[in-house]
Amino acid sequence: MNMTIILELPDYSDYYNSKIKGLVHTPFQSYEWACFHEKYFGDKFFFLALEDGGMFRAGLVLFRAVTPYGRMYYSYGRFGTAGFMLNGVQHFSFADIQKVIVEFIGAISESIDPDPLSLSLGSLQIGYDQDKEIRAFKDYCNNESKRHFFRTNHIANIFQITDDGGQLSFLKYNRRSNLSRNLKKAKKCGFVISHLINKSTLDTWHRIHLERVAELGGKHWDLSFFQKMLEDQNSDTFLKFFGVCLGRKLVGGAFCIFNNYVLDIFMMSTLRQFQKLGANHLLTEQIYTWCIQNGIQYVNWQGSNPPNGGVAMFKRQWMAEEHAMHSLNIIFDQNRFDSI
Repeated sequence: MNMTIILELPDYSDYYNSKIKGLVHTPFQSYEWACFHEKYFGDKFFFLALEDGGMFRAGLVLFRAVTPYGRMYYSYGRFGTAGFMLNGVQHFSFADIQKVIVEFIGAISESIDPDPLSLSLGSLQIGYDQDKEIRAFKDYCNNESKRHFFRTNHIANIFQITDDGGQLSFLKYNRRSNLSRNLKKAKKCGFVISHLINKSTLDTWHRIHLERVAELGGKHWDLSFFQKMLEDQNSDTFLKFFGVCLGRKLVGGAFCIFNNYVLDIFMMSTLRQFQKLGANHLLTEQIYTWCIQNGIQYVNWQGSNPPNGGVAMFKRQWMAEEHAMHSLNIIFDQNRFDSI
């Protein structure tokens, strides 16, 4: 297999549109998101591609963060996971995955940067045996590079959509379900869905977001992050806002990041008193419906903390199943890393 290293976004645009657009697994592998990510975070973009006889076989989206301690490369880190894309994942043997990992990591340390500090990669993709991937990574670190390797684990809640979206109809019309009762409650209260997002509604939603994150003890995102996403000239191709209103008042909503394959529910934030009236159920129904209408195959709710809390239970009501995910990390300079 031959390696192609793409260093500039315009070149990635050409490659992306001509060879891999239909193979992109997560929204964070797209050209449009790469442009936004590089501009907002200031981290340099890279794309590595392996081809066999001119046919794309595997790719890896990477970013480089320059820190006081050294240069850190990642496809899993600041936001979501970019990571690998494989052409025909079901046909990749253990030996194929070994070769992909050896080629990609070798390209980073030999062709891109002779002195990297670390590398953090996300899981391959849904549909591949992750145990094989982890074993291939360990083999590389132990046998070929003698470098330190560690893995971090997390759980993602993912809903897989069938061809006709029939699961949603079953849930909505199962009169005995808690979900069905909450949907009826929401519609009786008069909640409506709006996709309008401007400075005023963004400010309102962000205040709700801060309140909700404080309730959950989680991490908030700055207002500037959402402002920059909305201002991005390509935002229509990767960003969708679902707001829930009562009359003319915005009481909650969710930012979703998507491509033609996966939609990530990034931040669902609704005032608590309106959650009890079913607002988030109506919001979720509309998100799922939009995904079905647009041919999206997976809804990624991301993780829940705690994993058995109320938020996790809500996701399970909407048929999101737990999937073990991980990031795979290589330390190129252990002494320097230990000093951080």
